[in-house]
Amino acid sequence: MSIEAKFTLEVNLYSRLMRRMILKKQVIILAIGLVLFFTLNPSIWQQPVYYWLLPMVIAGGVFWWMSYSLSRRAFNAATNLHQPMHYTFSPKDIKVQTTDYKGGYEWTDFRQAKEMPDCFVLYQNNKIFNPIPKTGFNNAADIDAMRALLQAKKLLV
Repeated sequence: MSIEAKFTLEVNLYSRLMRRMILKKQVIILAIGLVLFFTLNPSIWQQPVYYWLLPMVIAGGVFWWMSYSLSRRAFNAATNLHQPMHYTFSPKDIKVQTTDYKGGYEWTDFRQAKEMPDCFVLYQNNKIFNPIPKTGFNNAADIDAMRALLQAKKLLV
């Protein structure tokens, strides 16, 4: 029994995944920083709200735009991601084929997998991941089979 997924990775999907990975840690650090800022600086509450709120909103917008821009730039630089991909998943291993590459992975190469609304993400480590868009599967039964396979491999979080 094997499950096939054929797709060409889209810049928007890759960009969303990269931002999710980048922003997760940064948002936690930002929240801690804000709590410390407001706790250690009680005089801020004596000034009008727009003195501190507007700069924070602007900084948040700049931060989001930078992460958006960097993630799209990363996709554009990784030309291997622009090629059509063909993944074949079996209980034994994963085979990958593009126009320039033919190889594969063992299931033990992956630490975990996550299911997103529009894709499965297989993580090799904290920074390297393989997105598999659900649109690449032939039908809903293949998506369910993929989910079951990831659960059987104890990867799906």
